[in-house]
Amino acid sequence: MTYHFSKVVDASFEAEIAQVTESLKQEGMGVLTEIDVQTAFKKKLDIEFRQYKILGACHPQIAYQMLQTDDKAGVLYPLQCRGAGTRRWQRRSLSS
Repeated sequence: MTYHFSKVVDASFEAEIAQVTESLKQEGMGVLTEIDVQTAFKKKLDIEFRQYKILGACHPQIAYQMLQTDDKAGVLYPLQCRGAGTRRWQRRSLSS
């Protein structure tokens, strides 16, 4: 089962964070959370790790409609977009 989409991009890490954030915005989505995994691992575990950010994105209207249909559907939100310092972006999907 494939649980993500992946795309290799030719841009700097920070430029791609900005591009993904803008692309999400153009689709009516907003970034609710941004987790800097590299910084968190250094702070909490004193471990060096590559650049890696997790963006938690949500489309408010779709989220509202989904939760009106099934209040337990919130476990699927927010949409997770991951940027790893390897120029690879991934997005979680529940499709096989």
